[in-house]
Amino acid sequence: MNDVMTRCQPGTKLALMGIGGVGKSRIAIEYSYRIRKSSPETWVFWVSADSPTSVAQDFRKIAKAVGIPGWDEKATDIFTLVRDWLKEEANGPWIMILDNVDNADVLTAPAPRVTPLMTEEDDDEHAPIPQIREFLTTSPTGSILITSRNTEAAQMLTGNCAYHIAVEEMSETEAITLLQSKLSTNVLYTATEAAALVQTVDYMPLAISQIATNISINYPRLTLSRATQNLQSPSSDAATAQLLESSVHESSRDIRRSNSIVKTWHLSFQYVREAYPSAARLLSLMCLFDRQGIPEALLARQYGAETVDPVAMPFCSSVLWWIRRRLRLRLRLRRKRAATTGSKVYATSSFDDDWRVLTNFALIKTDVDRCHFRMHRLVQYTTRRWLEIHGELRAWMRKYVNIMKDHFPRPEYDNWKVCQYLFPHAQQTLSYKPTATDEALHAWAPLLYNVATYANYIGNCTAAETLSRAVFNFLTASLDAQNIQTLKSAQLLGEALERLHRNPEAEAMYKRTAHGLKTVLGDCHPDTLDTLNCLGRVLRTQSKTDESDRVYQQRIHAKIHLLGIHDPSTRLSLSGSAIDFFSRGMFAEAEAIHRLSLATATRRAQSEEEAVYHMGMLATCLKAQNKFLEAESLPRHASHHHHRTPSSIQTNDPPRRPLRLTSPLPLIRNLSPQSCIRLFAAGPPILIPIPRHTIRTIPPRTNSLPPEQTQRLRIPGSQHPRRNGVCVRRG
Repeated sequence: MNDVMTRCQPGTKLALMGIGGVGKSRIAIEYSYRIRKSSPETWVFWVSADSPTSVAQDFRKIAKAVGIPGWDEKATDIFTLVRDWLKEEANGPWIMILDNVDNADVLTAPAPRVTPLMTEEDDDEHAPIPQIREFLTTSPTGSILITSRNTEAAQMLTGNCAYHIAVEEMSETEAITLLQSKLSTNVLYTATEAAALVQTVDYMPLAISQIATNISINYPRLTLSRATQNLQSPSSDAATAQLLESSVHESSRDIRRSNSIVKTWHLSFQYVREAYPSAARLLSLMCLFDRQGIPEALLARQYGAETVDPVAMPFCSSVLWWIRRRLRLRLRLRRKRAATTGSKVYATSSFDDDWRVLTNFALIKTDVDRCHFRMHRLVQYTTRRWLEIHGELRAWMRKYVNIMKDHFPRPEYDNWKVCQYLFPHAQQTLSYKPTATDEALHAWAPLLYNVATYANYIGNCTAAETLSRAVFNFLTASLDAQNIQTLKSAQLLGEALERLHRNPEAEAMYKRTAHGLKTVLGDCHPDTLDTLNCLGRVLRTQSKTDESDRVYQQRIHAKIHLLGIHDPSTRLSLSGSAIDFFSRGMFAEAEAIHRLSLATATRRAQSEEEAVYHMGMLATCLKAQNKFLEAESLPRHASHHHHRTPSSIQTNDPPRRPLRLTSPLPLIRNLSPQSCIRLFAAGPPILIPIPRHTIRTIPPRTNSLPPEQTQRLRIPGSQHPRRNGVCVRRG
């Protein structure tokens, strides 16, 4: 407001620019009241630029108000009369507020009932007819204040973008103040509820006023918190439409104009669609993205007229004929006006042309990198609503799903940057499920499965559960319950539920998946084994130890059958089971597994460290059962094993010194039950041979054994303890 008061001086044309509902007209009204208060002798004129007819009517009202002779005669050239009066300095200071200058065609239209004065120079039947903008002139005593959503239309009047003032959304404090002034006194609310509501509508003044009026009328059934919930919930479209589309009268607003923010923006969309169809298609595609960070790379060459399937509109043939005929007439009229006025006709346009149109109407904004765009939350909703009303939303949803399917990669580690970049936009496809089952199976469901998998990887468990459940429910209803895609979606849903600590639900999903995979793929398939591992883990979390033991035992037997006992994965599973038994005090069971693992390790070359590990764990198990003599005798046999690398195996590591133990005490003391539980609680151990040249000795504690018996090993740059050449890492 201060900027307007300072810059709107006599002889200037100043424009307030911004999206519909941002408060341009309200600023102009406040400015007019301040001028009348500070300068009562100043004339203040209000002209609505909705159409050439409305401009002519307001010009006639001006002529009547100032008392121009002959204003009421039908043949009077009202535009010329008012323009001549405005130029006369003797008539005193004046200000004209030209409201709603959104359509450039209104400014370039011929002035109604104009009879140009004929002179010798222009005595020609082909003399150009004056346009309305030629009569919107200033004088040394008068100025014009313009409100417009269209930069191009405002530029026709100001002639200089330096005289454009951008009107942005309110601050949070201003928005809460406006909300408080619009709410009824009997409405109870907290400051937090008020802040949440104005934030939901992005501090848009018209939307705040409209919602506040609806709350005041429908209170107490409609409160601030419930209104906020309706606006934020994607499933409450009907409630959102009731809040934003119902037109409520406001005293400071023109009675001829709608007070609904949705209907207000629909007028802008309709004009863009008629004048710039390519830009309208771009906006139709952009409204389906996440409203922030919309990438240009996914927009260019994706919104042409040929890229969208024809929409089956719910109209009869006669109505369709009338619509086509109306569109042809409008196109013919635009071409005729372009030929008369020399304006542009956007038959074909580039991406930059369409971007310029949407930016001029303040429908989108560009980020600083010039390659990403953003939309107002309500512009996004209103555009979708407009497409839905005209029967075009489903076609654009199909197009958007196909774009995301082509660009969102499989959630592998090498693709994580791309997945992270597209994840907010790919999430939007959750509500864009095609109506045709085939399209959903080939595009929507695979895309959503990949998005849910990535969400699960990054720890976004809530999004992973929502996405994977949507895929699971759809595949369950569309395909056989034993279908491999359905089973994989159930597995993914179980993983998301387990991360959310909803273990009973996760258990049900894992059991269903395990049963199906056994039937379809067999007991020994890797996918079946992975599911059994997940099932055993979630059972163990719920303290169902007996059932968990049976599942783990089944998994280990299947691994031995499939991979053999010498496979690293099988050995890892055996070690994990042994540690689990040991931590639960089942020392006999742990002893049996370590004896088996030790016997297996002694038969393989390069298994010195693993054999020593199992020997130490076996000694610990024996010690826990008070079998001290047998525990003491175990390491003595280690010196009789041959631990040389076969000559047939080539290695670049330096030669390692053979390890010979003479006493079991270091192993028994270093690998006590408590330390084993702490070391391996996170998972089974991974055994890594350590070259001798990477070893350095850590000084022992004062209460420990001599250094030659308690050598602790560490690799530089690592925090994992090494005991006797064995690197133990958490799984």
